[in-house]
Amino acid sequence: MMRKGQFDSENRVPVEGVKLVQEAILSHAAVAEVYVCATRAREPALQEVLERTRRLRIRTLFVADRVYNGLVDTESPQGILALVKLPQFQLSQVVQNVSLLLLAHQLQDPGNLGTLIRSAEAFGARAVLLTEGTVSAANQKAVRASAGSLFRIPVLNGLDPAKLIDELRRRRFRLIATTPKGGENFDELDYRGSVALVVGNEGSGLSKDILDQIDIKVTIPLAANVESLNVAVASSIILSEAARQRR
Repeated sequence: MMRKGQFDSENRVPVEGVKLVQEAILSHAAVAEVYVCATRAREPALQEVLERTRRLRIRTLFVADRVYNGLVDTESPQGILALVKLPQFQLSQVVQNVSLLLLAHQLQDPGNLGTLIRSAEAFGARAVLLTEGTVSAANQKAVRASAGSLFRIPVLNGLDPAKLIDELRRRRFRLIATTPKGGENFDELDYRGSVALVVGNEGSGLSKDILDQIDIKVTIPLAANVESLNVAVASSIILSEAARQRR
């Protein structure tokens, strides 16, 4: 049986809700099986998804309420959950060519992670790299916040930060990180070429050993009474500017 918030040994993740299950199917993700709360199976929204699963011959299990509720951690379960197998990637595969990468180091909020994955796809990043100590992309809050992007963009979990940075340097990536004050103005920097945007923990930011290896620190100018931005918001702004330049 699947464990909440974790990939299983086959890199499968539970995905709950009508829209997300539809996204998984439409994204041609490998849907291993679908669990349906039996008492809700006749709801029109579920019937539409079940018609798709029947056509695709996806194994579908109808389970009792208590069983279904034990599989999910959502406050308002929608009655359908898919077990989706995500493709596994090696670091060497996503750093082969000139590319834009997002590196999250010890990020803890699953909602922030999901938003970052969504923004990474939206603005053309090649992959999202997660170091050891970062919340799992399989966390159901992260899955929901990614709004389907998790099914389409490579996400590598549990990477050793020192080895990761060494590999990026070997591949001639520039490492860029945000700082509330004192950095270069974010929209005056050239984001073309091989670039990795590095983001850190929501409370403490990036550790000194990581900051010491950052090539360029950038700052987003804010109104005087605003101290800083949420990490997902700040990163999305920078990714948007990078996408504009790279177009």
